[in-house]
Amino acid sequence: DSLFISIGGGVIGDLIGFLSSIYFRGVSLAHIPTNLLSMTDSAIGGKTAINTSCHVNTLGTYKHPAFIVIYTGFLKSLPQRDILAGFAEILKVGLLKEGDLLKKIISLTKEQVISKEMKLMEEIISLSVKYKLHFTEDDITEKHKRLFLNLGHTFGHAIESLQDLKTEEYYRHGEAVSLGIVSCLYLSDKIYQTNNINSFESLLKNFGLPTKIPNEYLNKFEMSKEELLNKLTEIAMQDKKGKRNKLNLILLKDIYSPVIYSTDDHKIIREAFEQLF
Repeated sequence: DSLFISIGGGVIGDLIGFLSSIYFRGVSLAHIPTNLLSMTDSAIGGKTAINTSCHVNTLGTYKHPAFIVIYTGFLKSLPQRDILAGFAEILKVGLLKEGDLLKKIISLTKEQVISKEMKLMEEIISLSVKYKLHFTEDDITEKHKRLFLNLGHTFGHAIESLQDLKTEEYYRHGEAVSLGIVSCLYLSDKIYQTNNINSFESLLKNFGLPTKIPNEYLNKFEMSKEELLNKLTEIAMQDKKGKRNKLNLILLKDIYSPVIYSTDDHKIIREAFEQLF
């Protein structure tokens, strides 16, 4: 009859959620998310995870909290970078489902977001939570529609996994997802003959989110571009959402039309990473 309460961002929520699910074979859990990414994404849906030296989110469970308290006043203490990094996940879910969220995002400016105007932030958070629940409530263990929430994550997680997980990351999770969305939009345009990458790459840039990997990132790992591309491709192909030696990528047949695209083609994954340089 114990209760574990996580107060913090996505890392804290995932860690405390994981511990609550295994302590005495499971005790009750509550989340009090304190940044934009955890309020709109990681605290919602019951996923828990911790990293290993090989990959992010390698060990985890599904553990649903008894309750979640979202207090937007926490946002006032956040650095600008963390507000914008959280916005990447909001944009991602807006691309997946038709409705007011993407329209609201397109109408915003970076300055409005970083000003943290509470009425505006509450509206965006509320919409984001409803969108995420749409994809999670009938598919807790990712058999079908919850998989769509992984748009950009196969590529983003590969970028995150290269980082030293014991120190501050070069890319926040949302920033890595932003890069992953660019790779996914490139492949979606290529495979389904859509033409979305330019407009949504511009939208990411408008919110101060990365769409290219700089030379500084290469220098950090003391790798050539070719070596880095090979390593990123190798990590992506080992993504946990693969099945029968094939990678299950989430792409867009068009905006609001996500699809699961299965492939074992290393070349096409490498090509998608190449668009980031």
